[in-house]
Amino acid sequence: MKKKNIIIGSVIGIETVAIIVLAILCAVGHFSKSPKLKNGEDLVVSLGTGTKYSVNQVYEMVKDSYALQKILDKVDAELLGNKYKDNEEVASYIETKIATAHANYPEEADFEKYLSYFNCNTEDEYREYLKAEKEKELITTDYAKTTVTEKEIKKYYKEEYVGDIAARHILVRPKDNDTSSARTLSQEILDKIDSLVAEGKSVSDAFDAVTNEYSSNELVKAEDLGYFNKGAMVESFETAAFKLKVGEYSSSPVYTQYGYHLIYVYDQKEKGKLEDVKDNMIEQVAKNKVDEDKTKLQTKALENLRKENNFELFDSELSKQYGRYINYMLNSK
Repeated sequence: MKKKNIIIGSVIGIETVAIIVLAILCAVGHFSKSPKLKNGEDLVVSLGTGTKYSVNQVYEMVKDSYALQKILDKVDAELLGNKYKDNEEVASYIETKIATAHANYPEEADFEKYLSYFNCNTEDEYREYLKAEKEKELITTDYAKTTVTEKEIKKYYKEEYVGDIAARHILVRPKDNDTSSARTLSQEILDKIDSLVAEGKSVSDAFDAVTNEYSSNELVKAEDLGYFNKGAMVESFETAAFKLKVGEYSSSPVYTQYGYHLIYVYDQKEKGKLEDVKDNMIEQVAKNKVDEDKTKLQTKALENLRKENNFELFDSELSKQYGRYINYMLNSK
């Protein structure tokens, strides 16, 4: 039996093919200096009973289980890496996630346990995981933008688009993942704001007063966010902020991955003309599409990227698997 070839478009390169084959066979210890069988095939496993498995036999074993996914992981990593090379958003995302992980898990043993949740053994592996995660997010959003129609833009402008709002917030960050204490402290601060407002102070002055009172607490951060529109903030923060009218502040602490926020909206601009805010709306409509059906859009985005780079599978069984995989992902709910 001749060794079956996995041939991927010339853009991919011999090095990637070698990595793919190694990834498939590494679990059983296949190396270039392995012994040869009489038929010339590389020997991968042997037993004292006389049983022997060649590289071709191992390939047949793994082909139906995880070979396709290994191939796609390697191919996508290379193509996405080329597309978003030196991307500042990707780099910033990785460094922020790494810094947050180290802050939350300062002890080496705890950090290693955290990495294991992502099937990573080292920080470098986690960085690669984060890189792939962010690059897939970017290409999905980029693809979603290409699907936005003029009709959808006009509908969003009429029904959902509003002028930029300006807001301040007080953030209480958890210490050592203690969200309960952070929630209690944020409620304490909110109660003081409520009391000051009840006494006749303006919301702005009340925020100033509690900001000064807690200025020495490193877990409390007050910030003027300036003007922003939908799509600029994390979802739960944005949802709460855009429910407030000018002069109002949040009636309860708003939780995000950063901690608990007390939000005060102090101004709002007039709604801009359609032609002036069109780019912003395309971003938001695309984001909404991703939120509604991320799996389908990401599948299409990656499939298009592979086609653009002449991706081909010449193994007939893997080619069939790929077709079934794409069809399943596009039709899954």
